[in-house]
Amino acid sequence: MSGSAFDALQKQAVRVESDGAAGMAASVAQLASLEQGGSPTEATSDKTMMFEREVLACCMKDSSVIGEVVQEGLRETDFSVDTHRRVFSVLISLDASGTPIDPVTVTGALERESPKSWSSLVADIATNSLASVKNVSHYATTIRDQGRRRQAIEMIGGLTSRIATDGIASIDSVIQDLMSLTINEATASLSLRDALSQSVGYLEDVMDLDGELPGVPTGLEGLDEATGGWRDSDFIVIGARPAMGKTAFLLNSAMGAATRAGKRGPAHAGIISTEQPASQLGLRCISIRGRLSATHLRQPLKMTNEDWSKVTYAIQEMSSYPVWINESSSLTIDDIFRQARHWKHHNKLDILFVDYIQRIKPDNERANRSEQVAQIASGLKSIAKNLKIPVVALSQVRREVEDRPNKRPMMADFKESSAIEQEADLMFTLYRDEVYNEETLDKGIAEIAACKNRHGEVGVPIRARWEGKYLTFRDYDPAEGVYENLNRH
Repeated sequence: MSGSAFDALQKQAVRVESDGAAGMAASVAQLASLEQGGSPTEATSDKTMMFEREVLACCMKDSSVIGEVVQEGLRETDFSVDTHRRVFSVLISLDASGTPIDPVTVTGALERESPKSWSSLVADIATNSLASVKNVSHYATTIRDQGRRRQAIEMIGGLTSRIATDGIASIDSVIQDLMSLTINEATASLSLRDALSQSVGYLEDVMDLDGELPGVPTGLEGLDEATGGWRDSDFIVIGARPAMGKTAFLLNSAMGAATRAGKRGPAHAGIISTEQPASQLGLRCISIRGRLSATHLRQPLKMTNEDWSKVTYAIQEMSSYPVWINESSSLTIDDIFRQARHWKHHNKLDILFVDYIQRIKPDNERANRSEQVAQIASGLKSIAKNLKIPVVALSQVRREVEDRPNKRPMMADFKESSAIEQEADLMFTLYRDEVYNEETLDKGIAEIAACKNRHGEVGVPIRARWEGKYLTFRDYDPAEGVYENLNRH
């Protein structure tokens, strides 16, 4: 499919999501006119039928081109008629098994699957072809593009009846199906040369940033140095016991992202808050940005003029931050995917924060808890990969950690740890010794330790200053005993 057609499919998916069934007729009409002469019936035109036969003939003439057409993303479903689909499927199967390919072996394979006679059709395709094998890629891409366009029109055209029988949830299914049309699984197969070329391209992109952080700022320079920032397509999990400051850490990180300077400007952040309403998050942000006691904010009648000046300052500073919040307490992973996709297309989402994994509603309530969390973690990783954004999610840590002399959590202490460990690219624990030990010398110190890092080292904790009064994490300089508020201009 042409670039404009692929782009239009993405836009139609969002339009379906935003407008519901009301936009179906317009969507079908627009898709049908994406390319010259575009109409649903053109997918079965004589030209398309001819190209389909030529591709099948080329594959029988020279089986080495089968890999070439597959690499172009051609699928069995892209063929317009069932007989051509069946022949192509058999060609793929024979090639995969190493069986020599010619009209005889193809006919034999088809007739083993179906009682009808295939010899005349196969012979006609093989002998009446004028195609050159050199042009097979052109034929394949033409069939692929026409096929995807036809499938998209059929999907959207059938949505109205699906809503009538399956309800509004069918919209999500159609959107996922539409987006799958734009994915060419074959491009996942790369040579080492191609992989190295992409790696060099990445390094050149980083160099073009003139020293800027490659990823989205974490809110702490020490953590930025260790990770390079939150990276696109990474699924990051941060676990801690209650009262350690998980949500505050998330908000500090979100504001660090929203105040990113440099060539790229502020990072656009989305927050999924399943536990706290947006109003409470707003108060926490005012405390962080305005350096105003969170206790004072809970007692506004006792606030001083200075307190109100800090509130005004914080609101003025943060009103322009590109941050969006979904405060629903009963979201499924599909709901989160839908929201993230909407933010991505409408608000240019750069990073998604989730508070927290165990509060996400499972799709299958009959499955055991480990299976449910595995499905949720897999879904969050899919969001990161498909939308090409980092997803940072909070996680609970088991209560049993408090029964140990050393109460610093480890990877095994994450609730349903194996399910999360399998999907996460990075896993961190957040620990403050003063929560358990009143005599500690580390008052006001938080430890952020990587227990899984696909991109670097683990084990050595990053120390940060915690100011509970202001719900703020700051970088800590042990040599000078000073710290800097990265969120303050």
